[in-house]
Amino acid sequence: MKIKTLFNIDLAVFISMIILMIIGVMFIYSSGVTSTGLVISNEYIYQIVWIISGLIIFFLVMFSDYLIIRQWSFYIYAGFILILILTLLIGRQVHGARSWLGFFGFGIQPSEFTKIATILFLSDYFVKKKKSIRDLSTFTVGMFIAFLPVIFIILQPDMGTSF
Repeated sequence: MKIKTLFNIDLAVFISMIILMIIGVMFIYSSGVTSTGLVISNEYIYQIVWIISGLIIFFLVMFSDYLIIRQWSFYIYAGFILILILTLLIGRQVHGARSWLGFFGFGIQPSEFTKIATILFLSDYFVKKKKSIRDLSTFTVGMFIAFLPVIFIILQPDMGTSF
């Protein structure tokens, strides 16, 4: 395995990502300020916390061996399927959908993480089925892997995420 350093980062992509994060915080901040300059919302603070969390995850994934992530992809996928079921049972209802879990005053939508887990597991599945990738059975199992989380997301109901 090639040793990864900070010098391996594509600077154009990384700087673009940071700029988009800053613009996002500025938009959220500006939506919570009145025309007189009075701050009426602190939602931008939550966005900053998510940005810091995202950057930590970004660097953890960047410096990890993708083969280890691939080996764990089924467990990650299955774990998020279980979390989606848990969300149906004890999730917080927001705008008519029971699609949020609350932790320490923050809410997360497990379906967003399930998208990534599904992509990881599907990629691992299709790599393992490289020789039979054109078979109907391989396609059918791949569709099942993709649609299983969709079923639980539709039950919340969160149609936007399910699409």
